[in-house]
Amino acid sequence: MRSRGFSVPIVIIFVAIFLAVPVVYLLFSKNSSNNVNVKGASAQIEVSKSGLGIYVSSQGTWDLFEYLCKDLDECANDLMTGNRWGTVSGGAVKDFRVSVPTDSDWGSSKYLKIFVREGWGSMQRSFNLKLINSEEGISEKSFTHGRSEFRVILIEIEKIKNKAIDIATYSDL
Repeated sequence: MRSRGFSVPIVIIFVAIFLAVPVVYLLFSKNSSNNVNVKGASAQIEVSKSGLGIYVSSQGTWDLFEYLCKDLDECANDLMTGNRWGTVSGGAVKDFRVSVPTDSDWGSSKYLKIFVREGWGSMQRSFNLKLINSEEGISEKSFTHGRSEFRVILIEIEKIKNKAIDIATYSDL
């Protein structure tokens, strides 16, 4: 009778372990709770009770910029003046609603400036602005920056606090 050596039992043990590991994992994962609590993550969509809604329709990438200004003169001075508060970007969409919730961190700022332009690396195009809400304290202004013209929304923060309103539509379609 020929001796096979000690390698055959070792191979059988390794194969058994590799087959047993998925079975043991499935048994333990079934017994654990399905309520996963990941810090910083939420499965619920929070709806702001106050803030602005801006609809964007675009055939390419786009960026929506938000700037906070101390006063109307600072906002009306140039396209990029004020403190940049946020940016929302997207791709080709139709009537995509961007929510801009009011924030207590706006502090001493009196105006909010919002505009949309083509996204980085995208072909140059202009976005038409249509105000859909003629609330007091909401106005529009045009700026020329480089070779492009931009339509900007100027919002008096005090007039829109504690309100939830859709104010405008930007479209390049």
